[in-house]
Amino acid sequence: MWLENPLQIKLSTGIKRDKSDRTDSRDIALYAHRYRDRAKRWQLPEASLKSLELLLSFRECLLQHKHTLSVSSAEIRSVIKRDRTARYIYEQSKRDIERINREIKDIEGTMTEIIESSEKLKDNYMLVSSVYAGCFVCRQA
Repeated sequence: MWLENPLQIKLSTGIKRDKSDRTDSRDIALYAHRYRDRAKRWQLPEASLKSLELLLSFRECLLQHKHTLSVSSAEIRSVIKRDRTARYIYEQSKRDIERINREIKDIEGTMTEIIESSEKLKDNYMLVSSVYAGCFVCRQA
């Protein structure tokens, strides 16, 4: 299978007046025939890469929840200082934030295990983290 950017195919056809499935199919076939020497075979990504994608998405969701709880509990704490209900909400929010922090650490540990299990992912991770560390050092200077 060969994946191609749809915009690339559209730009290669020039200006068109008609738009239908039939003309689109013809344009795709002509593009594929014309540029068959540039075709790169597409391979399904590793299952570990998909797992990392899902874990990263879930981690982002947890970070969003943590931020929401932090902001709302801080607002409640600063507005209503001596109210029992506000104190209860604040304490519950703190517990939830601690739980979310533990879950984030677990997710990051699982992500590290997945990266370590694949040599290709491990190499890419090392490259990306070295570039990131270099950028961070540049900003510090």
